[in-house]
Order: sequence, then structure tokens, then C-alpha cells
Amino acid sequence: MKKVLITAASNANAYQLAYHLPHHEILFADTEGQKIIIPDGNKSSFAHELLSLCLDLDITLVFPLKLSEQKALAEAKVLFEEYGISLALPDLIQAQKIHQLKHLHSELSIPYETVVDFASFSKAILALGYPEKKIAISQYEGIGDLIIIKDDVKNDFFNGLKFMPFTLAAKVLNQNPFTKIHVYPLHGNMQAVRFIKLAEDFVCLNLISDELKELIQSLTTNLSLFGFYELFYCEDKIIRLNLVTVL
Repeated sequence: MKKVLITAASNANAYQLAYHLPHHEILFADTEGQKIIIPDGNKSSFAHELLSLCLDLDITLVFPLKLSEQKALAEAKVLFEEYGISLALPDLIQAQKIHQLKHLHSELSIPYETVVDFASFSKAILALGYPEKKIAISQYEGIGDLIIIKDDVKNDFFNGLKFMPFTLAAKVLNQNPFTKIHVYPLHGNMQAVRFIKLAEDFVCLNLISDELKELIQSLTTNLSLFGFYELFYCEDKIIRLNLVTVL
């Protein structure tokens, strides 16, 4: 039985992940409030301190859920592997492929517009058919929620979907400095799917069609994915694929 460390233990994502790893011994860690305390991911010595902890506790697999931890450990995968410890996240090359999914697998992906200022945002969503058509936005690096801009729909938290009226989105985005975003046109219903990919295991957390499951498994193979991921999907097209991340 592998001994697994999951960080961000104060966040519900950590327990959702642990629930779907029943054949592993799970240890939880966070910067405070837990039996196992780890440093903040922004600390310069974070990777080395975490490695020392893993060696002391005989941990062989780590799921770093916080963004700062993922960034700090992306360059340390080889170091951890030298000690027999797997980090459940892509290396720098794999992360770049995920970020460029639109270009690498254009036939599977929904094209998007990259918006660099508020004026461009307003023009982009109008050009894509808003308000008659649904529009989704996400942070440029694929971090955080993917939000649907629509004025007459309530949030569907059970399906992992979040909605925001245009007036609120405009208020949030019309700030200095403007945060670069992607804008996606949606044609049909969007679905959020979470899955875990380990060396020999593939676990889907949602009920999905066999066709979508085959697509995800194909992507995990082509991109050599390893970790806890979330995929947004709409009418046979991928909107976004990213690690599940706690900000």
C-alpha cells in the first residue's frame, strides 16, 4: 500500500481526492491546523523541506494541491524521483503541452480569444454572440474556476459549473491591473469532469459517457498526464484541461 501525502488539507478538494484513493494510506498536510505541518509553497526551501519530510515518513506519492506548491515542485520532479518519490503533477514540458492544447489538438479543442484589457473583453464577448450565446471565461494560465457569463442562470455547484452575470463580471474585471483571460464561445451544455491519473490507475470522479472517457484516457496517454485533473467539455470539444488547484 502506497503512503500518499495530500496538501491543502483544509480544502475540500483534498478530501474529494482522498476518497477516490481507497487503496492508499493517506496523510494530510497543510501550513497550519494539521498533524503534519509543511512550509508555504513560496518559501525558497519548500521543495527540499518537503523532500526531507517525505523521506522521514516513507511517503512515495505527493499530491501538491496549492498553486504555489505546484509551481515550486514542477522543477523538482527529477530530484524527488531520485529518492523514489512521485509528484502528482506535470513536469515543465508536460505543463506547456497542456497549456497549448488548443494548438496541439485543435481538432478536439474549442478555439478561444485571449483578452488583455477590459475594452477588449467587452468587444470579444459581443463578437462571440453574447448575450444570445453563452460565453465562458477563465484565467490565462488555466488556474481557478471557469465561469459562464449568463444573466438568467443560477450556479450549478453539483456539476462543478459556476455562472456570473455580465454586470458582476464587468465590475470584477474592470480593475487595474487587468488580469489576462481567455474567452470561450459555448455551443451547447458544458460539463466539468475530474479524474485521477496515476502510473497504472485511471479514476473518473464523474459519471460520463464511454466516448468521453475514451477521449480523456487518450489525452492522458498522449500528454503523459499524472495527477489530479479537471477537464471542461462542451459538445465533443475540450474547453480547458488543468490540474485541480487551490489558490
